[in-house]
Amino acid sequence: MRATRNVRVGIIGPGAHAQENLIPALRAAPGVQITAVCSRNAERASALAQNWGIPLAFSDFRELLRSGELDAVVAAAPPDVHSAVMLEALQLGVHSFVEKPPAGSLMELDEVIKEAARCPKVTTFVDYNFRYAEGFTVLLRTLGGRDRVKMCRIRLLTSKPTSCIWGLHSVLEAYLFAVGIHAVEQACYLLGSPLSVDALLVPLSQDIFSVSAVIRFAGERYAVLDIGNYSNRLEYSCELIMDDLHVGLVQDFTDVQIYAAPNFATSAIDSSVGKPLRPLQVSPKEVVHYDLSGLSPGHQVAGYRGAFDAFLGEVRGENSEASSPIARSRDVYIIINNILAQAI
Repeated sequence: MRATRNVRVGIIGPGAHAQENLIPALRAAPGVQITAVCSRNAERASALAQNWGIPLAFSDFRELLRSGELDAVVAAAPPDVHSAVMLEALQLGVHSFVEKPPAGSLMELDEVIKEAARCPKVTTFVDYNFRYAEGFTVLLRTLGGRDRVKMCRIRLLTSKPTSCIWGLHSVLEAYLFAVGIHAVEQACYLLGSPLSVDALLVPLSQDIFSVSAVIRFAGERYAVLDIGNYSNRLEYSCELIMDDLHVGLVQDFTDVQIYAAPNFATSAIDSSVGKPLRPLQVSPKEVVHYDLSGLSPGHQVAGYRGAFDAFLGEVRGENSEASSPIARSRDVYIIINNILAQAI
């Protein structure tokens, strides 16, 4: 059995999200050693390092990156910090895993993409965790893969943000880059680069809104997005319509349904390993239902563990193809900018 090379990781931005999702996912991954933590507040960084048993604490991410004590860095900070971290890490040969959004603007993003192209052996990974979520991967695998997707319909509602963050210009812009980016990226992952975007903003009250968008892709493939900040909780669903008109739906990450056409044969899936178990004949009126609730910790259900597995595989040289490189974020930013332009 091949030995797993230990990867030394530093954490930049150890806020609530990092503590609730990223650090548990990292600690669950084999062969990972968290060697350093960085917060702008030096006392907080030291306290967190002591609480977690992390050897080193920094208040400047550049000092962390230049310490020589890590192979990779995980950043969960404002977007302008993400782009600065990636640029510095690329020059130092340190692999980077950053939360979305990866940059404060398309111009910043292009600068990182240009630098990443000069350093092809250094991984720049953006954590679009929804596409690594267990329910979504089971759905896509059962239906035959993304090449067969004709249309996707993604619904993503939250209760926030309701104020501007990260120095952005409006609550809508803050929402699209903080939350809506999940739906936009998932559409691009499934269907490729967009050809056109048609969006409609429906204001519901001050800084509360609904956004509908239809995105056209090559081969007459489409994504329909229904997103907004008017719910009192996170609501997520992704419906896939395939080229043979079979339909699959994942709701709230763990409820997966496959609607079968005549003479359709699929496979029962073991959700823990994602391997076909046995042929399953489904009649036209049946629904194949996978209930994945309670089978995994939260960071695996929401895709953080899967994202780290992909990132670490690239760092170790086990994955031949980058699964979430920084360059793929360009289409995401173009779509978001199109939605913003049409909402003015």
